[in-house]
Amino acid sequence: KDAREVFLRVGHDSQAYYLDLHTQPKKYVRFNADGWNLTDTVPVHFREGQGQLPMQLPVGVSDDNEGFRTLRGLLTINDQQWYCLLPLLVSYMLPDIQHPLLLLTGEQNSGKSTFLEIVKTLMDPNVAAIGGDVPDPRNLFIKVNSTWLPTFDNLSRLDGKQQDAICQIVTGGTYQTRRLWTDRGLVTITCRNPVILSGIDNVAGRGDIASRSVLFELQSIDRQAKLVSAEDITRKLRDAAPSI
Repeated sequence: KDAREVFLRVGHDSQAYYLDLHTQPKKYVRFNADGWNLTDTVPVHFREGQGQLPMQLPVGVSDDNEGFRTLRGLLTINDQQWYCLLPLLVSYMLPDIQHPLLLLTGEQNSGKSTFLEIVKTLMDPNVAAIGGDVPDPRNLFIKVNSTWLPTFDNLSRLDGKQQDAICQIVTGGTYQTRRLWTDRGLVTITCRNPVILSGIDNVAGRGDIASRSVLFELQSIDRQAKLVSAEDITRKLRDAAPSI
């Protein structure tokens, strides 16, 4: 039998790209240069990631771009960062390309965690929305094999092996490790995932990872903006997501 690639959240063939909305009943988005449509079946195979949650059914962009205006208002970024973020979000829907590492920096109360939660919820919702420290390379590859868009928050440093592993993940790489409970078997993990990191300081210090990074330095949120509750942000994002 012919071997077939099995995708996580987003897939593709020679004709189009496909987004697994992970709904019941099954719904997918088929899209290419000619446009997009909802469909019940796709010619590619998907698997379910650990903790993967359903996405909302898209309705398309409204004439007044209300969904994007809502998203812009929820994120603590400037105009230059906003117009850089839009093509990044598009790239997260394309599994066959290399992805820039998105790195958020900024002092406390600059909205880094909120940014991560919003983008993760919008692009790849999961029970475990935001990760903590980046694990060792073995466990990092295991994690990205289970979630399309891994995010890690409040980082203080990355050692050389962690940085090298992240470079492999965003550009495309393979990791082999011994299968548990055996001396001979190997597990091979191949991936090419987008990744988002955040920390008060820039943790991408080495040349290799820095050259693959897009850096957003977020500014402190003013006192009035801090009064917006997490529940209000969640509600606004939920209402805007179908048109984004």
